[in-house]
Amino acid sequence: MRPGDAVEMKACGGLQVDLRPQTKQIRFRSAIIKKFGLIAGGSGIAPMLQLIRAALNPPYSDSFETIRLIYAAEDERELTYKHLLRSYQRQTPDKFTCDFVLNNPPEGWTEGVGYIDKAVLQHALPPPSKDLLIAICGPPVMQRSAKRYLHELGYSDKLVHTVDEGMVY
Repeated sequence: MRPGDAVEMKACGGLQVDLRPQTKQIRFRSAIIKKFGLIAGGSGIAPMLQLIRAALNPPYSDSFETIRLIYAAEDERELTYKHLLRSYQRQTPDKFTCDFVLNNPPEGWTEGVGYIDKAVLQHALPPPSKDLLIAICGPPVMQRSAKRYLHELGYSDKLVHTVDEGMVY
């Protein structure tokens, strides 16, 4: 790169959740959301953190049942917010859980290994329901495979959304 060269950047940003403080509701489109299944790969954790922070704090913290996050990365150094997420889990164990999955885990790693697959999704996410939102942000190949597995597990298109739907790659 040289000074003056253009750079094209792509980021997650198409999923819009409606936060309604007056009614303490979190809505997606017209549905009231009480359960979240969040799937993040690498830097895809950034938009998920916004949603997690909002939901775990008043006025929304009493209006939802659960947030279940799957956070995947190549190696442990890429789990940028691991300690923060662990603290949320300790503070609100009845509301928030986080499963970490590493493709190249360090010796002694006791959590998920490999890629996000059907078994990981089935274990970690809430079952399909009308008040559930599944949001996915990460590398395009991860998003496509997660959506495919979720459909195989019975999650409808109405429930499963990528945070960059509609963006051109």
